[in-house]
Amino acid sequence: MELEIRMKLESPVLLASDEDRGAVLDADLVFDSNGVPYVPGRRLKGLLRERALEVVEMLNQCQLSLCDHADLVAVFGQGGAETPAPFVFNNLYLMGYQHWGPWIAWALQEFPRVVNVDRVIATFTHLRSQTSINERGVANPNSLRVFRVMNKGFTFIGTITCTKRHARSKLLLALACANLRRVGMGRTRGLGEVTCDLLENGQSLIRPALKVLKEGQFDGSSSF
Repeated sequence: MELEIRMKLESPVLLASDEDRGAVLDADLVFDSNGVPYVPGRRLKGLLRERALEVVEMLNQCQLSLCDHADLVAVFGQGGAETPAPFVFNNLYLMGYQHWGPWIAWALQEFPRVVNVDRVIATFTHLRSQTSINERGVANPNSLRVFRVMNKGFTFIGTITCTKRHARSKLLLALACANLRRVGMGRTRGLGEVTCDLLENGQSLIRPALKVLKEGQFDGSSSF
C-alpha cells in the first residue's frame, strides 16, 4: 500500500534543523545539497504521531472505538519493540521537485557565478527577527533572535508506504492528517499553519475519514 501525503504551507513555517548554523542564525531549516528545503521523514512521522495520539485520546473520551492505542502502535511502532512498524514515512519534497530539481543541480554546477546555494535558499525562505520586550516596552538585552522560515504557499509532497493493508490504520492516518494544523516553532507567533491531505490512487481520504468520524462507526469497508 502506498499513500500520498500533501502538506501546504498556509503561513511561514520553521521546521528547525539540528545542525549548528553558527552565530548568525538561532534556528534554521533543513535543506538538501541544492539548497531546497524539505521535510524529513522522521519529522513527518513525529508530527503525525502527535496528532494521531490526540485523535485516539479524543475518540476514547467520546467512547468511540474507531481507532485505539493498538492502531497507534501498528502505524508508528513502539519504543523497544523487536520489529519496526510496517509503515515507512518518506521525506516530503516541494511539488514537482523531481522535474525541476535536476535543473537546479545543473545550474549550480555550470554557472556557479550566477547561481549558488544561498540564492536558491533565498528563493524559498526569508529571515525573521524577534526580541523580548520588558514592562517598559524596551527590548531586553541580548534577546534578539534570528530565524530562517519557509515562505507560505508552497506544497510539499511525499509518500507513506506499508507492506500490508489495514483499514483502521489508514483511517487513523487520515484523521491524523486532518488534525495536523500547526507544525514547527513559533506556533503562537503566526508561524507553522498548514493543511494536510492524504490520498490513495489520487483520491483524498480526508472526507471519507471525516464521514466515518461523524457516523461514529466503522466496519472496515467503504473507501478504506
